[in-house]
Amino acid sequence: MKVNGEEIQPVEGSYSFSMPEAVATVTAEFSCDWSELQSAIDNGGTVTLTADVIAPPGSSPLVVASGKTVILDLNGCTIDRGLKNASAQADGYVLVNNGTLTITDSNAGTAGSITGGNCSGDVGGVINAGTLTLAGGTITGNTASGSAGGDYELPECGFTVPAGICFREWSVVIGNADPVVKVPGDTITVTANTIVTAVWDISPFGEPDFILPADLSEIGAEAFKGVAMSVTEIPAGCTSVGDYAFRDCTGLSQIRIPADCALGTDVFDGCMRVYVFSTAGSPAEAYCNDPEHKNCVFVEDRQN
Repeated sequence: MKVNGEEIQPVEGSYSFSMPEAVATVTAEFSCDWSELQSAIDNGGTVTLTADVIAPPGSSPLVVASGKTVILDLNGCTIDRGLKNASAQADGYVLVNNGTLTITDSNAGTAGSITGGNCSGDVGGVINAGTLTLAGGTITGNTASGSAGGDYELPECGFTVPAGICFREWSVVIGNADPVVKVPGDTITVTANTIVTAVWDISPFGEPDFILPADLSEIGAEAFKGVAMSVTEIPAGCTSVGDYAFRDCTGLSQIRIPADCALGTDVFDGCMRVYVFSTAGSPAEAYCNDPEHKNCVFVEDRQN
């Protein structure tokens, strides 16, 4: 806090000052208290940040105690040890995990981060002596003077992904090295700033939950408007799909269309994201490649 440009330091967590006779300008900046975050971690369970947390000078690292299970949801916020521009410290890491810790991030926008560590030893970010799962957020911007890193086992992907998409692998970049493909269960040794990225792929065609008659030869306009379905397959003998046939089928994520089946106007109008499985060069591919149909993604189907 500053009063007329003069910094006022807290005493036992409280700010106090004498109001000058002249008009005073008071500027106050408050954030979640480092000790409050430690107390929440000590209680175990899920800890969700609602604001950035910056360690004041003289603070110790955060600690997950042995026997404790904690889900730390960064929620797009930052946990900052505050040592980026300070001298390296023997305990300059941000967090020590002796229990079971899952770091996640429920914020769909800005990624949360664990940062600001500056250690004279081998690890500047998170020291893991328990079970650590990184299911979201980033551990970045930490510095260690030593050369060794921590060993981390990559987990199964815990991210929630859109319909029609599935997790394929992890891409790991350590320092300035080229990306390396890893799978859950692989172990990486962190020797520098490390970025772990989930790589997605289009899901294989699923089991249809909306079955069309095998002898169907054509589908009329708005035939299935608003019908609840997620996966469906147009029979091989069907030669045309009418205008707006699947309009407002908001749950539809995958559809298989025969190679020679013609599609009418805005067949998937009002749908969310539809993965259209058909053969290369088909009318379905041309439909999906039309800029007007941005909610459709063509997938070459080698089963047709």
